[in-house]
Amino acid sequence: MATCRYNGCAEAACGDAAWCILHLDFPKEDDPEFTRIRDEKQLKTKQKIKVGDLNFEGSNIYDVDASNVSVPAKNNAIFKNATIKGRVKFERTKIEKSALFEGAKIEKTATFAGAEIGGDVRFEEAEIGGGATFAGVEIGGEAWFKRAKIGRHATFAGAQIGGDVRFEEAEIGGDAWFGGTEIGGNVRFEGAEIGEDAWFRDAQIGGDVRFQGAKIGGDAVFEGAEIGGTLNII
Repeated sequence: MATCRYNGCAEAACGDAAWCILHLDFPKEDDPEFTRIRDEKQLKTKQKIKVGDLNFEGSNIYDVDASNVSVPAKNNAIFKNATIKGRVKFERTKIEKSALFEGAKIEKTATFAGAEIGGDVRFEEAEIGGGATFAGVEIGGEAWFKRAKIGRHATFAGAQIGGDVRFEEAEIGGDAWFGGTEIGGNVRFEGAEIGEDAWFRDAQIGGDVRFQGAKIGGDAVFEGAEIGGTLNII
């Protein structure tokens, strides 16, 4: 049986197609095959998540719900260059390594509220159609969203992040909300565009805060924040 053409994928190809069910493109929604293919993709996605296999690099899938899942220490959650037609939910998920979403396209929302991630969270050049919610998340490493596009808010209220938070040249349609967040490293928003407020009230930041060249549609709020380095918002 032929294997999927996607580099590094060992799954069986679908019938006469060159791709496995996860890497196969969706037909148009008015195509009679759309529902069957969507359901098969959903089933395979759930099966992989159930056994702690979160390698979905380059996949074309519908919804991802890994809430309350513990990902084995040897595995990253890998969604690099994936296309997700619905939403992504990692609420209260425990990932001992990293969550990698570089170049991913998520048509709806991405929710990681209450998740514990031992390594990095990386969304460089990713696109999220709705909001990105990381309220109360614990990230041992860094949170990188360089050149990402987020349709609505980016919320990290009450989060704990061990390293840097990087949103250089990112586009956020709503608020960038970091109220009460603890950040061990630097906060970098150079060249970013924020549609509404940049909210850092009562945040604790170990390093510098840099907003040079950023465009903020609302207010930049740092009332009660503790910043170990310098604050540059010009």
